[in-house]
Amino acid sequence: MISRLLILLSIISINAHSLDSRKIELLRGRKNSDGEKISWDKKFSSDQYVFGKDPADSLTKYIKFLPKKKLKVLDLAMSEGRNTIFMAKKGHDVTGIDISSVAIKKANALAKENNVNFKGIISDLTKYEFGKHEFDVILCYYFLDRNLITKIKNWVKPGGYIIFENFTVNDPVESRKNKKYLLLENELISLFEGERLIYFQELIHTNRRVSSIVIQKK
Repeated sequence: MISRLLILLSIISINAHSLDSRKIELLRGRKNSDGEKISWDKKFSSDQYVFGKDPADSLTKYIKFLPKKKLKVLDLAMSEGRNTIFMAKKGHDVTGIDISSVAIKKANALAKENNVNFKGIISDLTKYEFGKHEFDVILCYYFLDRNLITKIKNWVKPGGYIIFENFTVNDPVESRKNKKYLLLENELISLFEGERLIYFQELIHTNRRVSSIVIQKK
């Protein structure tokens, strides 16, 4: 049973930039195919940053829950690196992984722009394996593959943190697509049952529905 140190089920307005429908869409589980990689490379081929250069609004708030020291961080499905670079700017040792080489190239450019470094890995998450208890913090924003949850728990160190955010099945935009890659209401709590719950919330911005959680591994 999760220790409920803090559970906030709320309906609040959040920064419009963080959920701008022109920039945010579901980064759904990516299939193991060259065609899928080509599709994402094409998506990120614009000179503009599809999801912007600023970190997710929730991450800027959740970072207060992390220890005030240099941490080893993994950013899953990092896209163009907005969260990766944010964590690197905070002085952390950051690894980002994404299927798109174009996205990681743009993340490298963003890192150079901000005078920081990170390790970029081009790979399908369903194929790549990290070491057991390798990371202090794992970020997963707008990418949902339930088969990876056990691996994510394995990759983070005991006492380490997982920050996870995704759209829910009640989102009026993403729910028109494959609901397999959307969270049920309160599902994040059950997915991480048995770990220490630091923070949980389900948000509404205009008519978008988002669920996010901060977990500490026992």
